[in-house]
Amino acid sequence: RTWKGVFPVDYLFEDYSKMVKNATKFLYLEHQYPFQNFALTYYMCEALVKKPELILIIVTSVKTDLPTGLVGEIFDWSQDHIIEHLQLIYRVAPDRVGIFGLVNQDPQYPKKIKPIYVHSKMAIVDDESLLPGSTNMDNVRFFYS
Repeated sequence: RTWKGVFPVDYLFEDYSKMVKNATKFLYLEHQYPFQNFALTYYMCEALVKKPELILIIVTSVKTDLPTGLVGEIFDWSQDHIIEHLQLIYRVAPDRVGIFGLVNQDPQYPKKIKPIYVHSKMAIVDDESLLPGSTNMDNVRFFYS
């Protein structure tokens, strides 16, 4: 988290930006709200274009608890933004980007599945750096909390 007056407000945004820009081989993100921030989305797309060996794996919720539609637009905090940004990233390198959601299958009714809500926040970069945490990758947490 960021604490106003203790760390610079954009402290975590800068860390995530460096992580995305510096990844060369592999970036694994397990996150509740991945790439809700447009700048990070841009950096990820740019990294995938410039580094043809870079592989990106994202594990996230199939559906978040964020608003959609007009409410999400008003607050600039939306499930729609995440979907749009993940689609942008995927289109840049579909053969090197994997986006996964977790589900639970009911043993008594195998056709019935329920999404598992991913609440974790973790990144692994090039098998050399690990970033566990509790902050979301969204504008609210990066700049206002």
